[in-house]
Amino acid sequence: MRASWHTKRTDKIAAAPTRRQVLALGLAGLAGMVPTCAMPKASALQLRRGGSIHSMLNWPELEAGSRENFVWPPFAAAKYQMNPRLLASFKQAGLDFIRLTVDPGIFLATSGARRDQLDAILLSRCRLILDAGLNVVVDFHPISQVAAWRPDRIIGDAT
Repeated sequence: MRASWHTKRTDKIAAAPTRRQVLALGLAGLAGMVPTCAMPKASALQLRRGGSIHSMLNWPELEAGSRENFVWPPFAAAKYQMNPRLLASFKQAGLDFIRLTVDPGIFLATSGARRDQLDAILLSRCRLILDAGLNVVVDFHPISQVAAWRPDRIIGDAT
């Protein structure tokens, strides 16, 4: 699995929660990964050095000859898997969080039991990162793979 990552240092996190803190804690609580009461206060969480993993839940495979139908189950191929030892090496290198980019298109295109399965895949990948001793920031990061879910179609333009 190829992982792209970079580091960023911050000296201090302000007392008011940042967008990054809200994403890191709020998504986990909303998704039911951890009970809200068990989450640390946003002001206690400090994200100092992080890396990004872009290929674990991005660019899902499409059915042969299709430009819009996703292979099911998604993200099952070897190229989407992450070796826990690699995540542990990120921790050993001094990183404290991973920014996990996720294609929102497949989430927007899926409903019912398949959506439940997709949510479970996302939560399992977050758990893999958390189990390595790292925090995780989930970044729903639009891509242009499927025309219906391109960034400009999801968020529109300035007007």
